[in-house]
Amino acid sequence: MGATIDTVTETLLPRAPRAPRSIGGAGELAGPAARRQSARWAERAAAAVFVVGSAVRIEQFMWRRSLWLDEALVTANIAQRSFGGLLRPLSGQQGAPVGWLWAERAAVIGLGNNEYSLRLVPLAAGIAAIALAWAVARHVLGPWPAALAAAVIALSPSAIRYSVEVKQYSSDLAIGLVVVLLALRAGASRSRSSVWGWGIAGAVAVWCAHPAVLVLAGTAAALALGAVARGDGERLRLIGQASALWLASFVVDWLAVLRGLGHDPFLHLYWKAGFAPRPLAPVSLGLWLARTPARLVHDPGSLPLSWVAAAVIAAGLAATVARRPAEAAVVVLPVLAGVDAAVLGSYPLLGRTALWTLPVIAVGVAAAIQVAGRARPTLAVAVAAALLAGPVLAVGRVAHDPTTWSDMRPLLQAVRPNLRPGDLVWAHSGDTPTAAYYAVATGVVVSSTVDDDLPGGACAGTGDLNAVARGQRVWFVYGYRASTAPAGEQRALEDVFASSARLVARITRPQATATLWDFGAPPAVHPPVPAHLGCVAVSPVGVHPTGLTSGPFGSGHPT
Repeated sequence: MGATIDTVTETLLPRAPRAPRSIGGAGELAGPAARRQSARWAERAAAAVFVVGSAVRIEQFMWRRSLWLDEALVTANIAQRSFGGLLRPLSGQQGAPVGWLWAERAAVIGLGNNEYSLRLVPLAAGIAAIALAWAVARHVLGPWPAALAAAVIALSPSAIRYSVEVKQYSSDLAIGLVVVLLALRAGASRSRSSVWGWGIAGAVAVWCAHPAVLVLAGTAAALALGAVARGDGERLRLIGQASALWLASFVVDWLAVLRGLGHDPFLHLYWKAGFAPRPLAPVSLGLWLARTPARLVHDPGSLPLSWVAAAVIAAGLAATVARRPAEAAVVVLPVLAGVDAAVLGSYPLLGRTALWTLPVIAVGVAAAIQVAGRARPTLAVAVAAALLAGPVLAVGRVAHDPTTWSDMRPLLQAVRPNLRPGDLVWAHSGDTPTAAYYAVATGVVVSSTVDDDLPGGACAGTGDLNAVARGQRVWFVYGYRASTAPAGEQRALEDVFASSARLVARITRPQATATLWDFGAPPAVHPPVPAHLGCVAVSPVGVHPTGLTSGPFGSGHPT
């Protein structure tokens, strides 16, 4: 496995030249020989990290957990549209880079419309990110810290989750690492081809990952600063020409695809916390900037004591800047570009949209442990334990237990034998796209969606549940709970149903429930309708079963 990682890395990054062999005695060879032996053990450790990280991701992949809301919404676009159609704004208030959408579309066409094919691209990107993080950190810090940095990526709960989810964030991470690695190669090499390789790759990357333009801007600034520091005007012009290539590609991408996404009011409101507060004011902006490192360390970093961890990581990065300023700049400046974009309101720097910043956290953790080890080995062990205990425990919790949002497919499969002719199936609005995806495979077709809104909000549909039910039995499916939902939403909705119908049965699966209500029988109780829901209304589902077909893996083709 170490040889495999070496092969991948050497394709992008040449090895440092070997020190000339001494012609002296054995004592003169002891230092280089010991260093080579240590590097070999570090590569074995990195290979072990790669195997563990890959195994965890593959295990989660094989669980084949149900699609959750956002996955189902983006999947509807992938399954129903042609390659050309994916250039248009996506339905369901979704946004994803064209290159990633095309890769997903190709996987569905080639392997069928099922969870495995849909999650294959994220899985490959998530596994590749481990090896790429090791390659980047090895160039900046050395062999053993690189193994530690790879471990941070391999064990990151966020990196694991998005490696098995039909979203683009694991690709953002992997593509960002490729750009950084090529920039490190361009900085270390005097050849013109290395700079052009970075520029050409960047021109493709901006179509495959939204934050790639931020990574390119940061690495371009780092390469330009290096050329200025050396007084190399020719090199500076070359970097400018290569940058013009990826910048022109981004402009085309912006005009063709991203412009509509950038002006989507819902997405701006949804990701409001990832932007600097408006209006921009010195005090509020300063507080936001001061809190940003801890926010990133908490999510996507998933490290405990985020403020303390952020300080330790900052110290490690500062030591790296002092020792290897050119290489450190290539790694760190992309994050500063991301902060600038968040201040301008162009890109949210929060949670999953910031997964691409994880390598800076990983390098900072490894650098901090390296600095502590120089002072005292026991201190390095203590720092490593404090920073990595959380991710290690998190991986232990998800082993043999998939992280689910709502296990909708097994729930609908359990409902199917209990359906009677004339039964209606209603789904909560957060579950309707998922239920529609599994309708053909399970035989449970949702006829109506149930929506609830906060007080004062517009509530579309029919508020009279009895009028829609017409005295029939109704299965109500509830699983995914939005982050913006009021507390106790499921119980409150069931109270609304209980005021008009009698509860007959309940079927539960992890984070998903189906309740059977008889609207032809008098209600057993008359609980007050919860005021905090605002309103509850039923409307026709508005989507058709276009997803997974019958068969062990969903053998159907895109519609």
